[in-house]
Amino acid sequence: MRFYIMTLVSVIVVLTIKSYTTTAQDRPVNDIELEKLTQYELINKADTIRHRKMISRFVNNLVTDSCVTGKFMQQGVLPNPDFDCYERLERTATTEELKELVSHENPVMRAYAINAIATRDIELNTSLLNALIYDSAEVLIVDGLYGKQVRISDLAAAKLF
Repeated sequence: MRFYIMTLVSVIVVLTIKSYTTTAQDRPVNDIELEKLTQYELINKADTIRHRKMISRFVNNLVTDSCVTGKFMQQGVLPNPDFDCYERLERTATTEELKELVSHENPVMRAYAINAIATRDIELNTSLLNALIYDSAEVLIVDGLYGKQVRISDLAAAKLF
């Protein structure tokens, strides 16, 4: 009888832990917690999954843009939510994630990744630098009322060299 009770208790404990882990992964992502965690090594698998979800959410927001935007919209009056998304990506993305974003299919995302890499002073290997130098895609960079068309190779040369 004692064996059956101990087995029942251990099954209940395992199911409780599994339920907690599953609900922890499905809850809304608290960016502030994860920004603090990315300064250190991520603690467990649930935190890593939450981190990936957060980064993919930032990337999806930035990929939908047709241009690279600055901090303010119009004449510096309204803060730009897309730039806020970029700043959060810059703070929370790991070095490896930013290096992957440099070779993203969307040129706007590549431009944001180049800016983040330049800001955080991350060294790129020669194959990534060569790919950026020969990248002829063009993006529109808009900051307030000022806008200009720039090739990715020119942006990389200006920011990374």
